[in-house]
Amino acid sequence: MKTETLKLDTPLGALLFTAVAAESAELSLYLCEAERVLPNGMEVQQRYTCLVKYYCEESAGSLLFRCRWESPFAKGSPEPGECLDAQTWTSDNHIVAIGTEDLEQLKLRLPNCGLSEDAWPALPEHGLEITLPQVPSGSGISLHYVVAWNELPEQRESSSWFAVDMEHRDVLVCHGQSLAE
Repeated sequence: MKTETLKLDTPLGALLFTAVAAESAELSLYLCEAERVLPNGMEVQQRYTCLVKYYCEESAGSLLFRCRWESPFAKGSPEPGECLDAQTWTSDNHIVAIGTEDLEQLKLRLPNCGLSEDAWPALPEHGLEITLPQVPSGSGISLHYVVAWNELPEQRESSSWFAVDMEHRDVLVCHGQSLAE
């Protein structure tokens, strides 16, 4: 199996982004700083997107993409929304939110990847996880996570949660790419 990993330092510790796929797959991870100012006067201290790009010409294979704390310290609080799976972690001084597309959104965007409600949501205690059981051969796909943090109390409540609710096309734009790529 081929594994790619990136690390992001946050006020609550380091997050590890890991993608695992067949050895024959092309697999790349990218980290991008995203706009911190949000609608309605909301703002976050920092916001990043992590994008995985996967392509396999030969046989269909699976793809695992996870975001987990390097040193787990507390269970996350699930905070889903429309088209969003998210969790938050807090300390006395900070909140960190991690989000990605929910199952319905992924099934619409990636209908041939074997996604089912039996394996969803993938919200382990210490991060988030997406598994695509079968990516058709010759398919290029991408998945993302968004991470945002703020000092507590937030100037506008739920700013970090709203910050991780990014559509996939907006994540691609942040990385200088488009859905056609």
